[in-house]
Amino acid sequence: MIAGGLQWLKTNASHTLFEVSGRKYANFKPVPVENPVPAPLAFFSLNGLSDYMEKNPDEQDKFIIHVESPTAVSIRSTLCEPFCQRWEYAVAEIPFVPFTFGRFLDLEAFLIGVRSMFVLDTSAPTLLKYAGNITDEDVRTWEDDGITQRANARTGVARVSEIALPSIVTLRPFRTFSEVEQPASEFLFRIQSKGGKIEAALFEADGGRWKIEAMRNIAKFFSGKNIENAIVLA
Repeated sequence: MIAGGLQWLKTNASHTLFEVSGRKYANFKPVPVENPVPAPLAFFSLNGLSDYMEKNPDEQDKFIIHVESPTAVSIRSTLCEPFCQRWEYAVAEIPFVPFTFGRFLDLEAFLIGVRSMFVLDTSAPTLLKYAGNITDEDVRTWEDDGITQRANARTGVARVSEIALPSIVTLRPFRTFSEVEQPASEFLFRIQSKGGKIEAALFEADGGRWKIEAMRNIAKFFSGKNIENAIVLA
C-alpha cells in the first residue's frame, strides 16, 4: 500500500517526493482523512455530564473527564485505533456574561453588577453599602497607600461625612459552574468623580489564581461522584 502511494506521488505532476541524505521529503503536507465521529452532546451543567456518564447510553468502557477551564469541561475517550483518534462524547460550557473588571462603570451599573453577578456573602453586601452611599459631589483619594480611600458618603437623611473606603476587597463573583463553590479573589476597589458623577471599578488582584482553584473544585465534584471507569484530568 505504501509502495503504491509512493508510485502515485512520483507520477503526479503537482506532488513530488525527493530524497536528501537518505531521508524522503515531499513538497506538500498530506492531511489524513479521519473516521467520522458523532457530534458531542452539549450540556450547560456538570450534573448533565455526570448523568451522561452514570447512565452511559453509548456503553463506553472508559471516560476521560477533561477540565479544560473554569467554564468548559469535556468527556473524551482514550485513544482509538487504528489512527489514535480521541472521541469527544459530551461537553459542558456555561454561557454567561461576567462582571466587567478593570473598567470604571457608572455607579448604578456597578451596583447592579455586584448585586447580580457576585455571591452575596459578608464582603459583597459591605461593598454595596459603601458604594451605594457615596455622594455625587466629591470623591477624592486621600493618602493613597493601597489600603484605604476617603470619600464623602451619606450617614443620615441629609448628613454627609467622610468615610474610609476599603481598597482591597475579597469577593466571590460567579465565574464557574453553579454546582461548585465560587472561588474567592482579591480585588482593588476604586472610585472616581467624572463630570460630577461617581464611577466605580474593580480590578483583579490575584494573578488568575482563582482559575486553578475553580478547576480543582470541578475535579473534586467529579471525583466525589465515584463514576466507574472515569479519569479526571484538570
